Amino acid sequence: MRGSASLELEVAPSPRLLLYLAAWGAAAGSAVLDCGGCGAPGRAGLLVVLAASLAAGSARVLPVPGFGGVRALRRDDGRWQARTDAGWEPVALGRAVEVLRAGWWLQLQGLDPRRRRHWVWIDARRTPRGPYRALCRELRRPPTGRVPAAPGATGRVAPGGGGPIPRRRSRRDPPDGA
Repeated sequence: MRGSASLELEVAPSPRLLLYLAAWGAAAGSAVLDCGGCGAPGRAGLLVVLAASLAAGSARVLPVPGFGGVRALRRDDGRWQARTDAGWEPVALGRAVEVLRAGWWLQLQGLDPRRRRHWVWIDARRTPRGPYRALCRELRRPPTGRVPAAPGATGRVAPGGGGPIPRRRSRRDPPDGA
């Protein structure tokens, strides 16, 4: 990170994420109960599978001790690390999706190929402002090797390479009688 040696951020439990998971579970459960051709044993089996997958997925996403979720992140000397039940582990950032004014979804991949991917929800309201802004700056920075576009550049170039294409102007109506 520019101007700082490291970034460290605790992953706070998010009531918003719990509401999203509950809404997803309720929607999926009502869809299973509404299944006309499944029959009672089929619906019961689908509800059991739904509940088990929701519980397993929630345990992996929520920062709860004992379930393997990521409880903290840090970036030091250009490397990402995540704190889980096993302690600090080196990870690679797979994806970072910003949900405006809400937070970030981060996909972390362990450097060991046998390790599973972790999804982490960083809630904008529950994370302290300083570390959250540092994380935003870090994730919004273009990848190394790419040069950011100049301010005001449109990215359009004339076919002959002769400079930018001028913007279109609205066509005026011909004068009456023409």
